[in-house]
Amino acid sequence: EYFSTLNVPGETMQEMQINGFEVSWQSRLTEPAQTGRSYSGGLSNFELGLYDVEIIVRKDDLLVGSYEARLTGYKKVRDVTNEY
Repeated sequence: EYFSTLNVPGETMQEMQINGFEVSWQSRLTEPAQTGRSYSGGLSNFELGLYDVEIIVRKDDLLVGSYEARLTGYKKVRDVTNEY
């Protein structure tokens, strides 16, 4: 559930504690980032990237599980006046 709320802004690695579990994850860009498009086909204000995320969960130094997810990351690249 946590990862469904995450914006992966770039290739990154993070470690955190959640309810007594040690969670580490690493993301890597799988498709080149590109400018998004609106429903009408115009350029959006955001650049979008597709990331593969590897998630490892441990408790008391024992492996609980490892998971993979594919997430979309975004970054604002212009404002509403289309200026960079």
